[in-house]
Amino acid sequence: MRTFLAYSLVLFLSPAIAGWGAALAGFPVALILSWTSMGLRTKVAGYIGGVCGVIASAWATQLLFHSLTGPASFTLLPFLAWLSILTCLIARFAALNWRIAKARRELLDTIAERGPDTLRLMSEETKTAHFSTLVGQLFGVAIVSIWFFCR
Repeated sequence: MRTFLAYSLVLFLSPAIAGWGAALAGFPVALILSWTSMGLRTKVAGYIGGVCGVIASAWATQLLFHSLTGPASFTLLPFLAWLSILTCLIARFAALNWRIAKARRELLDTIAERGPDTLRLMSEETKTAHFSTLVGQLFGVAIVSIWFFCR
């Protein structure tokens, strides 16, 4: 029964912990880099937030299994449960980033009719790093996978 509870909690809590971990790590980085351009700030904060969110989620999963089912219970099946729910979260996040990038391109195409100066200003204002968090999350999964298989 405790094992079932641990798996259930992992499936429901992992995405939330990943999101909160990313926000808690990325927001201070964005504040520290507030003097830089928006493009650089969002790239660095998104990447660091993605990595930290994934690592926080994996750590919480291990802690959850350790406390509910025993010290050596974070084995391959709990790892795969964590990885499957996180893969779904990352895929959904990637689809959202593709839609945002497409909407930005359509907006800039519409604004291009008004002139090159307007297009230049608008492209600078809407420039953010859509995929930096996604890259950070994938890198975080790689770090956690290496840790899991090398321990």
